[in-house]
Amino acid sequence: MQALKERGICVPEDVSVTGFDDSIYAQLCSPPLTTVAVDTDAIARLAAKRMIKHMNEPQKKGGEVYRIPGKIIYRDSVCKING
Repeated sequence: MQALKERGICVPEDVSVTGFDDSIYAQLCSPPLTTVAVDTDAIARLAAKRMIKHMNEPQKKGGEVYRIPGKIIYRDSVCKING
């Protein structure tokens, strides 16, 4: 967002900006960054289960798709769309 500001581009008036992972920096930047919060504990648990399964059954191929839901944390780096 600093680079945009240096080029005269205003956030969120000219462009909306979003991030991922909802780190503490998202709250501290100016304007505060809209971001997607993820359940890192759920990701870690799933990864551990998959690794253990692979160690126990190394001949089986992977290929499954897993979805861990996230949550959008709206802050001031995005503008509202009318309509």
